[in-house]
Amino acid sequence: MKNRSIALMLAFTGTLSARSFTDISGKVIEAEFVSLAGGVVTISKDGHPFTLPLARFSKADQEFMDVQAAKTPDHAPAPTAAAGKIELNGKELTRNGSINMIEAPLTEETLKKTRKNKDLTGIKIGIALPAGFDPAVPQKILWVSAAINNEGERKAGNCSVIRMYAGTALAEGWAVIAVDCNLGNPRREDNQVSDVDMVIHHQAVAMLSAAWPGFSKSTFVCAGFSGGSKDSFSRVGQLATAGLNVSGLFLGGCNEDKTEDAKKETKVGGSALRKVKVFVSNGNSDNIATVAAGKAVGTSAGKSFGPVRIETYDGGHGLSNDQLKAALRWFLEVGITNGK
Repeated sequence: MKNRSIALMLAFTGTLSARSFTDISGKVIEAEFVSLAGGVVTISKDGHPFTLPLARFSKADQEFMDVQAAKTPDHAPAPTAAAGKIELNGKELTRNGSINMIEAPLTEETLKKTRKNKDLTGIKIGIALPAGFDPAVPQKILWVSAAINNEGERKAGNCSVIRMYAGTALAEGWAVIAVDCNLGNPRREDNQVSDVDMVIHHQAVAMLSAAWPGFSKSTFVCAGFSGGSKDSFSRVGQLATAGLNVSGLFLGGCNEDKTEDAKKETKVGGSALRKVKVFVSNGNSDNIATVAAGKAVGTSAGKSFGPVRIETYDGGHGLSNDQLKAALRWFLEVGITNGK
């Protein structure tokens, strides 16, 4: 996997020194050069790898990178056969793109916080891992949420939509995660503030952190379509307050900004939200989440979140895999700003 290769390359070549890189407009970033292949540069900033087109950099930086690339070993050591093995609640997870479903009882701490609902007893975690996955290395993780339009969708839960995202995400090297409880989606209704959803997801974070060495240092993006996109506002807050690095929010077919509800539910701080990029994606023939509604969501969310990108596509109320791919790549791009 890409991040695995980067880690091995760094280990092989030794610690790299940060230097100032300048883009073609004169903006500067302090980072470390990692690799150059096919006109795409990988640099590392604060321990996080990012990819950018070589053409984005100044001529002097391009020449420097060409020289450094010539010094890089052609082949990094391959992962061992055991690399990537991970167990959750006693079950080894597969890494071939299939969806692993793990069920476990709620912890005593979680039960104390959910004692008003005696039927709530367990947690379910769905995980799809890309080929070459190594739990020792920080990963790119897409955390997805489902809409609740009826009781059937509530019972099917968030895990029911993993397949909708997995093909695109896995091909881009991302793992995909969704979390439910034994009753289905922890949220009773779409877009409603929940006193259960957050504690269930915090238990999931604790379980994954204990079993997966690189989990807590990974990069996270929250995603949803339609009602699932609205619930993803709260998912950002839940993961951020659990101490995870949330860098992106993908809003497919979204027609309402739920930022304030997410702040109320999760108590997420403004500084955490400002680190999160928002990608708004609406079909130009969607009569449920119109293009105008999408633009309004992006404009409103931009008051609390980081950079916002508003895109449209040919189609109605359905997920665009091409725009999901574009969003996943955009979330990983490092921003080059004046001296920052």
